[in-house]
Amino acid sequence: MNTELLADVTEPKQLATEESEISAPSSLRVDKPFTTIQFTYGRYDTIDGIVKGYGVRFVQAAQDSPPSSFFVLRCFLSSAAFVDLCRNVYFSVDDYSTTDFIIVNSGLYYLFTEYFCPVDNVHLQKQYLSWGALCRNALAAAVTSLGAGLSARVENVQALILGAAHAIEMAKPWLAWRLICFAAQLCVAAGFHDESLTMGADKTRDVKALLFWHVFALEKTLALRVGRASLIRDCDINLSKDIGSLSLPPLWDKMVPFWVANALIHGKLYELLYSRAAQSLSQDELVSRADQLLVDLQPIEPFSGINSMNSTTTPLSRLEDVLTVSRKVMYYTTATLICRAKTIHASTPSFSTDCLENARRAFDSHHECVPMINDDRHIMNVYLHWRVLQTPFIPVIVIFCNIIETQDDDDAQRLKNFVSSLERGAHLSPSAREFYQMCEDLNRIAQKHMETRTAPQWTPAPSLSIFGLNQYFAANGLPNPESYRQISDLSNQDIEMMLGSQDVMGFF
Repeated sequence: MNTELLADVTEPKQLATEESEISAPSSLRVDKPFTTIQFTYGRYDTIDGIVKGYGVRFVQAAQDSPPSSFFVLRCFLSSAAFVDLCRNVYFSVDDYSTTDFIIVNSGLYYLFTEYFCPVDNVHLQKQYLSWGALCRNALAAAVTSLGAGLSARVENVQALILGAAHAIEMAKPWLAWRLICFAAQLCVAAGFHDESLTMGADKTRDVKALLFWHVFALEKTLALRVGRASLIRDCDINLSKDIGSLSLPPLWDKMVPFWVANALIHGKLYELLYSRAAQSLSQDELVSRADQLLVDLQPIEPFSGINSMNSTTTPLSRLEDVLTVSRKVMYYTTATLICRAKTIHASTPSFSTDCLENARRAFDSHHECVPMINDDRHIMNVYLHWRVLQTPFIPVIVIFCNIIETQDDDDAQRLKNFVSSLERGAHLSPSAREFYQMCEDLNRIAQKHMETRTAPQWTPAPSLSIFGLNQYFAANGLPNPESYRQISDLSNQDIEMMLGSQDVMGFF
């Protein structure tokens, strides 16, 4: 980190806010020109002052040494272009658009909370996080002002992608899905999905193609997460799937192709196994479909080696290692979802052998990543939100149910270790906190069950093995959760207290 910048922000004249959580007032209205907006109590003025005093200098420093953060932002906007956009928004005398404001504040949020956030200075860390909170809340307020009349322009799609990304981190998957569906509609309207319609210079074509694949991957994954059919039909795509030919920054050139390949499976997974139509099929037909999906998944199985870890390993190489290994977490999570369908109509509370195997491998792969993260806030943030929480993490439900059913000591220890590993990242966002709390409650119930029961007592049907997946697919035709929440006389009260009328992991 630039020591001069650190010295500047520690001077008495620094702009500060003690608030780490700032909500935009309900009366906020965003009309063009956007510069007319004033947050209550001068909060917009505070952001404006922070950016003019320090933000652009931070961005210029980031331009000299591009960060691996910015997440999706860096994939379609260069550091130089981002610097120019910051100047246009915060220093220009002309009006600027709401979408430009969203893009700028998204980038500033990641810079304040990841790239320049010091790990060895608690005071400065609190300061930077509070500035990041200001930027995120300004972004959230701007997102709510976007109208249905947005034109199919590149910057509008960029803003919607970033809005969806922040909604995911803020534990708002339904909002994220609506935003990314809007982005998908704009992409299709502009022909980003059709190679014959994507005209212009090579660089422009690459930007449009990359934007489309970002939207594609996010929309497929979020549709699965909220239990809805994908808006994007694969048969309509006439775009080369050779994503490696696009100009991607380091790290993302490996992450995005796998992400898209996995999303292709997600689209098929919901339609073939968990849609209302699929739920009316026989168990044999579901098994046949699941086996074929596993064959389709096999080519993307990640077994890439990682760099040797040593004391001189840089954060960039550690992030690359984590992203490489964590592909296995996503792979085995997807495989678990596929295998889950094989016994979805089972009359006894059991999972198929390969379902349990894949769930355990997902846990094992997770524990491969944890030592590499080494409490790095940025790496933990990327891993948790875009590996573990990006898809329904069904392995935790499978392992929990198997503990209740079989009292497996090894699985009980797996769940306990998994919960312990999540604790260090629970503070990163509302979605990370909610996921940790849910897993902690499941672990508490499982451990209590292991201590007090010698044999499980099951309700006849439907089976307990259905428990969990229905929480992700609210409208998929599975039995009502009330019909199978009675796990046992002992744990039923605990589960009712934990879940109430809410669905697991807060996805609905």
